[in-house]
Amino acid sequence: MIAVSAMCVCIAMTATDGWVLQSTLAVNCNAVEVDALDNVYFLFDDHLELRRSQDLEVRRISLLEYGSAYILDVTNPLKPFLFFASQGVVIYLDNMLSPQGQAIHLQEMGLEQIEVMAGSRGDHFWLWDAAQNELLRVDQQFQIRLRTGNLAARLGKALRVQRIIESEQDVMLQTTGGDLILLDIYGTYKTNVTMKAQQQVSAHASALTWIGGDSLHVLSLLNLEETTEILPLAAQGQAFLRGKRVYLYDGSLLRCYMRE
Repeated sequence: MIAVSAMCVCIAMTATDGWVLQSTLAVNCNAVEVDALDNVYFLFDDHLELRRSQDLEVRRISLLEYGSAYILDVTNPLKPFLFFASQGVVIYLDNMLSPQGQAIHLQEMGLEQIEVMAGSRGDHFWLWDAAQNELLRVDQQFQIRLRTGNLAARLGKALRVQRIIESEQDVMLQTTGGDLILLDIYGTYKTNVTMKAQQQVSAHASALTWIGGDSLHVLSLLNLEETTEILPLAAQGQAFLRGKRVYLYDGSLLRCYMRE
């Protein structure tokens, strides 16, 4: 069921060292996600809310039926989906938060130990099989089109993957231990980067971006060279880049900055 409510939006338009504060949103939720169209999602234990960039209304969908632990994927902003790992359930949504079709149960497809799921180009998906320690790429019918084999055995370490990130030519596994494992789009291992596990990494063109403290970090996937840029405000919670906009969320206020 979808409800519509209002949310206070403050447009500030103040500049700080090359950054313009475009807006602030007062909200108290577990996490925030922003898609490529600048639609903002607010993740709560029992529901999901969406504020579309075209209007100020907030739409809501209840998630009580499936529990409070879920992944929201907005790789395709027109076809976001929810993944409930504990139940192996996938729910497709449209860009207004309306459920599309029946819930998908991965156990019924022989995919019992999938802990992480992410969207991929061409209406495909990436799945992390925790039992086999391998990355799978599946089509819309969840037929396996690519598998990496046991990456833990190949790398000689235990892996606990928390996010899958796809760029133009690569796919990356971010682990709870602080590893960022880089593979090419065909699943061939390339290299490993060490970083703080809680940092939210984004793929932007042929580069990875993340925010640490008061700095925006950019890692080129072409030569693995890293550059940094000072932000107007130190990150105190979630921080991520979407296009030319930086979003900082401290647990009660979401700030959006844009380069001048």
